[in-house]
Parts: sequence; structure tokens; C-alpha cells
Amino acid sequence: MPAGSVRLIAATGRMSREEALRRHAENAVSARSVEHRPGLVGRVADLLRSRPEGQRAWSAQTAAGARYAGRWRRAPIRARTLVLHGGADAVVDPRNGQLLARRIPGARLVMFPKLGHLLWWEDPAGFAAAVTSFLLAYRKPRSAERSAT
Repeated sequence: MPAGSVRLIAATGRMSREEALRRHAENAVSARSVEHRPGLVGRVADLLRSRPEGQRAWSAQTAAGARYAGRWRRAPIRARTLVLHGGADAVVDPRNGQLLARRIPGARLVMFPKLGHLLWWEDPAGFAAAVTSFLLAYRKPRSAERSAT
């Protein structure tokens, strides 16, 4: 986890709830989105505010990420795998997306160079296109398509 995110987590207890929501929402999207799409930060904060139980889960997940030391289990992933990562992710270092894709045999990595941790919020169409392309690449032809070829 990048040092800035660890510092933010450590400082969260000294912030008002509203400031913490805003700061974590800003941290979860790219600096470009914070600057050019301030409404997006508000929408992320609104979502967090609307789900107090989700905030506890999010805090626990964030703390676990801060403590993770990079151990890799030896149980190999055999399923087709798509790894999506924002190149401007301040929550999880983008190099982790590259590492994950290298460690999963045959994984496909799609980096969104200018996006943050919540890349699907920042570019829903790009996210959907990447996922759709991945899924269609492995689509099994229907019986009618098989007989026509």
C-alpha cells in the first residue's frame, strides 16, 4: 500500500466523519478525477455515507491491505483471469496489478494509466469494454454458429 494511503488511514481517527469520507473518496480516485470531476468524489462519499455497515467493512479491508506483506500462496489459479488496475491508484500500488498478472498463468492485464483505485467509477465505459472484450474472447460458439462454420 502506498505510504500516502497508510498515512491517511493512520490519521482517519483524528478526522471528523465527513472529512474522513471525503479524504478517503479522494484517495480512491485519481488526482485527475479529483481535479476535473469533483462530483465523482461526492458520489463516492455519498455511497460510503449511505452504508454505515459498508464503512466498517471498508475500514477492515483497508487495514488488512496496509498490513499485507506480499506473501503468495502456492494454490495456483487455473481459471481465465482478467486483472484490471489503475495506473494512478493511490490505494494499491499499480505494480501489484502487474505482479498479480505475472503470477497467474495466462492472466490478461489491462492497465488504465490515468485512473485510480475506483477505475470503474472513473471510466465506466472503458471498464465495461475491457470486461466485455475479455469475456467475448473466450465465448463458446452456440450450436447454430458451430454448424455454420
